[in-house]
Amino acid sequence: MIVKQKTNYPFVHFKTKSTMSISTLPQTRLGNPLSRFLRWIGSWINAPLNLGAIPALLLSLLTVLLTLTSVSAQTKYTADFSTQPTIDKYGFADDWPWNSTVTINLGGVEYLITDAINGSYTWNGSAIVYSTAGDANPRIKRKDGQPFNFYGVKLQYTNYKDPVYYTYPFLTIQYSTTGSALADEKYDADQTVTVAKPNGVGVTQVVLAFHGLNTLTLDDLVVGPTGAVTSVAPTVLTSAASGIGTTIATLGGNVTADGGASVTQRGVVYSTTNATPTTSDTKVVIGSGTGTFSQSITGLTSSTTYYVRAYATNSVGTSYGSQQTFVTLPPAPAFIRQPVTTSACTGNTAAFTVTASAATSFQWQQSASADFANPTTVAPGSTIITTGTSSTLTVLASSSLNGDYFRAVASNVSGNVNSSTAQLTVFTVNEPSVKNVAYCQFTTADPLTATASVGNSLTWYSADGSRLAGAPTPSTSIPTTTTYYVSQTNGFGCEGPRAAITITVNALPTVSINGLASAYCQDAGIVTLNGSPADGHFTLDGTPATNFNTASLPLGQHTTVYSYTNTNGCVNSTSQTITIKATPTAPSLVTASGQPFPVGVSNLTASQNTGSVILTVGGCSGGTITWNGGNSTTLAVSTSTLGIQTYTATCTQNGCIGPVASFLLTVVPTSLSVLHRDQDYGNTQNNIIKPFLELANAGSQAIPYSEVTVRYWLTSEGNAPATNFAVYYAPLGAVNMRYVMLAQPRQGAFGYVEYSFPGGGSLPMNGNSGPIENGIQKTDGSPFNESNDYSYQGNYANYTPNSHITAYRNGVIVWGQEPTVVTSQTAVQVYSAAMDNPTASQIKTRVELRNTGNVPLPVSSLKLRYYFTSDNGQLANVYVDYADMGTANVQARVMQLASPVNGADSYVELSFSGNTGQLNPLSSLGFVDFRLVRSDYGLFNQANDYSYAANYGNVGLNNHITAYLNNNLVFGTPSSGASARMIAQEPTSVLQAHLLGNPVVGDQAMVEIRGAGGQSLTLKLVDLQGRPVHELRVDQAGDVEQVSMPLGQSRGALLLRISGATQQQVLKVIRP
Repeated sequence: MIVKQKTNYPFVHFKTKSTMSISTLPQTRLGNPLSRFLRWIGSWINAPLNLGAIPALLLSLLTVLLTLTSVSAQTKYTADFSTQPTIDKYGFADDWPWNSTVTINLGGVEYLITDAINGSYTWNGSAIVYSTAGDANPRIKRKDGQPFNFYGVKLQYTNYKDPVYYTYPFLTIQYSTTGSALADEKYDADQTVTVAKPNGVGVTQVVLAFHGLNTLTLDDLVVGPTGAVTSVAPTVLTSAASGIGTTIATLGGNVTADGGASVTQRGVVYSTTNATPTTSDTKVVIGSGTGTFSQSITGLTSSTTYYVRAYATNSVGTSYGSQQTFVTLPPAPAFIRQPVTTSACTGNTAAFTVTASAATSFQWQQSASADFANPTTVAPGSTIITTGTSSTLTVLASSSLNGDYFRAVASNVSGNVNSSTAQLTVFTVNEPSVKNVAYCQFTTADPLTATASVGNSLTWYSADGSRLAGAPTPSTSIPTTTTYYVSQTNGFGCEGPRAAITITVNALPTVSINGLASAYCQDAGIVTLNGSPADGHFTLDGTPATNFNTASLPLGQHTTVYSYTNTNGCVNSTSQTITIKATPTAPSLVTASGQPFPVGVSNLTASQNTGSVILTVGGCSGGTITWNGGNSTTLAVSTSTLGIQTYTATCTQNGCIGPVASFLLTVVPTSLSVLHRDQDYGNTQNNIIKPFLELANAGSQAIPYSEVTVRYWLTSEGNAPATNFAVYYAPLGAVNMRYVMLAQPRQGAFGYVEYSFPGGGSLPMNGNSGPIENGIQKTDGSPFNESNDYSYQGNYANYTPNSHITAYRNGVIVWGQEPTVVTSQTAVQVYSAAMDNPTASQIKTRVELRNTGNVPLPVSSLKLRYYFTSDNGQLANVYVDYADMGTANVQARVMQLASPVNGADSYVELSFSGNTGQLNPLSSLGFVDFRLVRSDYGLFNQANDYSYAANYGNVGLNNHITAYLNNNLVFGTPSSGASARMIAQEPTSVLQAHLLGNPVVGDQAMVEIRGAGGQSLTLKLVDLQGRPVHELRVDQAGDVEQVSMPLGQSRGALLLRISGATQQQVLKVIRP
């Protein structure tokens, strides 16, 4: 607990030890002598010392001292109970159940808070708490019983309130004073009271008499020792205003202490502007002395806030009570705006609005009659909005309110007043007449309709309540149920309730056609129509049908429609297009051409072991053939097995299968056979073939010789045909022989010699023809190589059957097997021989081109290239000295490579454009001898030439000489870096120059140049030592250019070099 000590000197403040200010002494206490003394002291202190004034000074000082004896210091001690005080029984018996005393030491004096009856004192950490139930009289006093000054205490308490036992006052504070009696102070229940005695009250005790106390919290007790106390201004309390009216109020107060001097005047002061009014404001004197006082004050202004304080005056001065505020009442309300009669549509709202001055609340009333004989509050669902002095009543119009009256009652504290009455007219509109509608899905809907009363209009709404521009047309695209709404509006704009129209869109039945294919072949037969759900109806191309016959329908597309009606009467249909497709005809399954059997037959009888019969199938355009040959169009059927073989084929077009085509092959035993003997006794490399033959008939019938032909298959090497024939002996009669070249090479055969027998007669049954002795030679007498001939057999002792020699009866093979067709093969080889030393003034080479393939080659499409180094970087001259085919049929030219390659900067190209013949398989063009001469007639070094082969005499294979067929490399390997194909930019024409007359007569040589059209040419004439004689330039040569070259004085042999962009030629000019 903190004890605060404060000593007050109300009028004297000591500033220093040498001076004293007494400026705070009021006039009323010190009187004129003191005032004059102080003023004199002040003037004396600031003036020179006047010894004559000393007696007067002493007299004044005595007066002051006498006055100061009535002023004493006031020492105060405050107990705030922040620390715990001593709480015990203090003087009560040990069996006393309560702590009845609080002991506090203040300024060395012990003070007691005691007499706790039916309860104990406790400490809550910041105050003393006393809890009891009923009356209680706690006392504050000194422990030694001596008087003391009481300055105040803070009390917070709660009470029991009971109209019988516990009534006002609930707290009475009683002072046992040592001086003038002090009136009791009374307070109501449940208060927080701060008792304040600023100047102190001399007491022996202070009794807190509670009536019906529950709890008490005591804090901030201020006491002090007694001493001489002078009079002070009175203590006055301001009472709350009462009896407040518009211009009147009762004001007053309570003088609770006279301050030690009689209260000569008391009353109230008030103001509307000064929050702390004084006697300078409006003052009302209400008697004198202590105690309560009041008076009714009139002439006030209504609705005005007033500030009021009670005041009391004694000889010390005037004191004021605390400020109280009150507001005068307003005047009674007066209506400025009255409610207006109105009308509304049922379901809408109607509003009545009033304005009343000074109104603070409104009440709205409703009555069935204008006189409001039995007014009621407004109907449920109404709303009242009051803002300031205005109020609006909003009611929901219904038929029950039609004709009712309404008024407002405005009120404030000054009274209430009724407004005039207003009547409400309610217009009622009924729903229009409507009917629900049902549609089938996807049908066309009409705009909805409804029937309105006469003179009324319709308003339509969507399912979500949105207003529509007009009657809606329902959508029928989705099966659903939709509700639209429609109302009618009368001529007053009143819209009635909305009628609901339910729109039902019924789903169409799900219809399907079952088991119907998209297409049928014309021979499919009768097709039954089937739909789901059952019991619907079919049409085919618009005609009712339950089935259809594919054979009776035209080819092409037809439409079948299935319709079905469900229980809602909704019809749905589905359609399907079917295509009637033509049944294809049977394919062609016959023998193929190009074989020794009849062509295009579907029934064939063949002799055993006469080779395979080739069947061909066709006649199924755009379709698929199913047959024994699989995906192939041909099938080889063997004749090795006797008996009947059957083969079939069908054509499928657009999924339709046609009739079956069949081929019947009957293989019978062989009756006609060919026997052979090699009369050349195994000599296969000479220039003649002697195939002695004999025909044998093992059958039971003779065979006319005129129906029989025989083929001997061979390879006729060389370019000369095997057309020299001889029949040495043939007892059967005349024998014709001819050579037939095959268009497609066969195994061991480029052709055959065919024997026929036009002399008549027949080959007897079970007999033979006798020998047919013959010989075969080529026109040039060149040798054959029989070792690779298909029909050759090296038996020369006896006639033996030879199945590689085939026999035919009426063109149909009856004996042997023809050689199989082989793949055409294009192949050549180049052979060469050197005809000069490696180092020489000219390169002389023999070349030979051989056809090692199995097909003839056009000679004009063949070219050879021989690669060499010119050794001087200039074009060499080339000459064809000899050719088996004739030099006129060989063209030679020298070409420079764009850049040197390994072993070559140039090549000789040999072509045979003048020859229109063919180079037959296994034949040769013969020898071609060409010669190269340097432009300067210098020596060649052939040792480093790419195409040079150092073999002399017989030619040898040389793959460094390349061969081309139709400008494509077919043999040899070009030098590394050289193109394997013909150079695209090479000129198509060859530079050719010759002298028009040589030796030259005269001083000019005439030169004709061909193959340089459009090119620039340089003509340079030198002697054999290389000394220039003359030089000419032609900027653009014609296709045939003639140039006159001056010879000057030179004689003998001269060299004329003619050079173009890529070609050059040197001519030797002789001038005698």
